[in-house]
Amino acid sequence: MELNLENLKAVLQQASATERGQNQQAAEAQLKSWESVKGFHFLLQSVYIDTNQPLQIRWLAIIYLKNDVDKFWRASRVHAIQKDEKLEIRNRLFDVLDESNNQLTIQNAHTIAKIARYDFPTEWQTIFETFANILENSDKNIIRVNNTLLILNQVLKVLASIRIGRGRIAMQSKITLITPFLIKYYHTLFDSWTTSFDPAIMEVGYMSLKTLRRSIVDGYDYPQKDKLITEFFETCLHHFQKLLFK
Repeated sequence: MELNLENLKAVLQQASATERGQNQQAAEAQLKSWESVKGFHFLLQSVYIDTNQPLQIRWLAIIYLKNDVDKFWRASRVHAIQKDEKLEIRNRLFDVLDESNNQLTIQNAHTIAKIARYDFPTEWQTIFETFANILENSDKNIIRVNNTLLILNQVLKVLASIRIGRGRIAMQSKITLITPFLIKYYHTLFDSWTTSFDPAIMEVGYMSLKTLRRSIVDGYDYPQKDKLITEFFETCLHHFQKLLFK
């Protein structure tokens, strides 16, 4: 079968059937045969970012893409994804930050983190500038803020785990681009949920704090010497006392 977007959607639909049978097995075999075809992974991403598509085929598309990053992203791998296709995929990784399905966002976050692990900083130097720009312009959209924080948390987790290579050091050199925005969101969200007691805002506030923990612990060698961080610690202590004695 020829690889194109319509055929891929049809095969994904067949592969996502709830009852396992010959048609589903044939669809899975077809997907596997396409793994070595140029453009397959770009088309998988095209299905995922199209929010008009059924949830089940978007889910399968991002799962396949996430798993194939491990198998085919490195240039040394057999049937490696070509450089121009990787660039096209990276350019669209943040196209669905308004996604309302949290599980889909988590899978996309894992995909982005895996790509960052391989490409930052050599092939993808601007990832932290991208995060800073998104955070700067998303304050009126709580879903977008939550999804950005969720993705950023995964990226920081993966980059912090690097022991050989430039990834961790490069992350530390860029961390000051995002920490001020994370602290700003923490303040805003804390003030909001402690006033309204909205569980959704509380959850996003927790994600901002969780991401801040990673940025401070893994991004700074001496956080106690940074004025912004020490002021944040003082604020956290004040907030803890406020909640404790409220």
